[in-house]
Amino acid sequence: MLDFMSRDAAICAKREGRVVGALLFSREPAVLCFLAVDDACRRQHIGERMVACMRTFLDPAKEVTVTTYREGVPEGVAARAFYKRLGFAEGRLTEEFGSPVQEFIWKP
Repeated sequence: MLDFMSRDAAICAKREGRVVGALLFSREPAVLCFLAVDDACRRQHIGERMVACMRTFLDPAKEVTVTTYREGVPEGVAARAFYKRLGFAEGRLTEEFGSPVQEFIWKP
């Protein structure tokens, strides 16, 4: 987290002085590395606003990628729906840290 903060690649959402969301990203290549919203604050568009903020730091002509659980994994249902709603399209199947994941791509 500190590394991302030192590179201006971290976004934090706060409510009443409490952190309710965090997003970490890479500029080159443009990758959404981590996104989390407090369970009690979900469905309030916090994640959507953080993604929109992230995009202001990235080259608008370049694709943005993110990886999440593959289809059929219960823990990934909400994340996959979220990314699709934001315009990310399903990409290649791959692995990260020994787990099967799927890349999602947002194209300008």
